[in-house]
Amino acid sequence: GLTEVIKRDALEKTLAKRESGIEQNVALFRNYFDNLRTEARCIGNEDLMQTILTVEKFYISILSLGVPKGMVDGLKEEREFPDIYQRINIREIEAKKRLLIADEMGAGKSASAILAKEHLGIETALVVVPSNAIDTWAGYLSDKVDENGKQIGYFQQQPKVLRVTDVSQLKDVERDVYDYIVISHERLTAEYTEALKNLDYGMLILDEVHKLKN
Repeated sequence: GLTEVIKRDALEKTLAKRESGIEQNVALFRNYFDNLRTEARCIGNEDLMQTILTVEKFYISILSLGVPKGMVDGLKEEREFPDIYQRINIREIEAKKRLLIADEMGAGKSASAILAKEHLGIETALVVVPSNAIDTWAGYLSDKVDENGKQIGYFQQQPKVLRVTDVSQLKDVERDVYDYIVISHERLTAEYTEALKNLDYGMLILDEVHKLKN
């Protein structure tokens, strides 16, 4: 609908300015909507004016998002964390409760899911990932810094993570014991699936979900 068209146009035109920093982004978005309102007044359509206001509030709410408690405030000097795409994903997950994140590779889809979990204050997330991504996720869900001082983990302090390698680990797991429970796609056999049904978790994160279609 029109709301989504304006959302997409606002994002594309604002990011085309290539400004960095939240304060600059706020100013750019405000300038975009001021100009759009000026054009809309010439049309005299009240519904259009209301839609513009709705989208403007959406972006203001996104730019007001801070870094969730306990998470690092940056991974790379030249990139915000969370960046604008991750902020949008956080708000969308918050509003819709479920979301297929189809951003391009390298856009920070995994970080979006983790940021949303922490922003929403969810106690435990079940994370289902391909086996070849287990170590990568272990890095994300840590406070790790490499030998060159590069931040690998997204956390200031190591969260409590259960890396499932045996079905017995899933017996009698209480929600507040682990922040994240990580299991591979390949372990989703009938035995593991039955055990997972009894888990008390507040969020499900599926990485590379297309690989689960079979």
